Amino acid sequence: GGGDSAPGSVQRSVNSAPIFQSTTTFSVLEGTQSVGTVEVSDADDQDSLSLSIVGGADSALFELGVCNASRCTSTALLFAAPTDFENPSDVGLNNRYDVELEAFDGAARTKQTITVDVLNAVEGRTVDAPLSDATVCIDTNEDSICGPDEGAVLTDSLGYYAAPEGASPEGFELRVLSVGGTDIITEKELASLALTADLPADSSRPIAVTPLSSILSIATNPSDVLIALGFPASVTADDLVSLDPWALAGGESKQGGDFASATESAANIGVDVSVLETVAEDVVVISAQIAILIQAADNAVAGSTESGLQT
Repeated sequence: GGGDSAPGSVQRSVNSAPIFQSTTTFSVLEGTQSVGTVEVSDADDQDSLSLSIVGGADSALFELGVCNASRCTSTALLFAAPTDFENPSDVGLNNRYDVELEAFDGAARTKQTITVDVLNAVEGRTVDAPLSDATVCIDTNEDSICGPDEGAVLTDSLGYYAAPEGASPEGFELRVLSVGGTDIITEKELASLALTADLPADSSRPIAVTPLSSILSIATNPSDVLIALGFPASVTADDLVSLDPWALAGGESKQGGDFASATESAANIGVDVSVLETVAEDVVVISAQIAILIQAADNAVAGSTESGLQT
């Protein structure tokens, strides 16, 4: 209330309602459950604060993180289960999810509707041997750089990645670009190693980025390159990038990863499993040879640049 108070009376202050400080829109990659952080403020320092889900077309698909404090000003917003871009579960079936939150300070309630867009992820593995902590993005403009708007991610400890698909301006081809990383076998950091792979026609398939895929991505006729390297004529460049060569050649891999099993991969390509294993081993060996050449060339360039600076 306001105005003059009578002698001996208690003057009550006006309660301030909670205010949402965080954004009303989030974008997340499919397969992830963490959406973002919801933040709330309240001008009344002593007020308790709580957050809850109170509505929205897709409210049943969300949950809030646990907040044990009586004044909860920050809470995680999560999907209750991982999302799948190819099989959306939102009411509109368009990968746009809506949820309504409410902040309550014990007296006043403030509501906010949040929209979450789920983006398609290009998933796969970077393999020389597997490269951990490599920077991976979908290069949308063929400049061989992961630009600020190309959603770069880091590969995990076994070389796997999931990067936003992105859209390419007219006249450019989409490619997966991997830069740097650490060889998980030798533990050698390969800071200057840049690898690429063309996106296959079906971008929902996982993509292995290797030195061999890099050569094929710039080849005028990739099938001729494969035949010259001794691969079966039935194996295409798209086939090769859809294989996890390291796992198929006996290396470490994730259980239930995105890549198909040896039996399924062999059936997809139309070869025996024994032939597929040989193909996978050839990819690893040839990729290692190409990587050595790339590193030697980089070292030669670095050496000539340093000597040039000294003269």
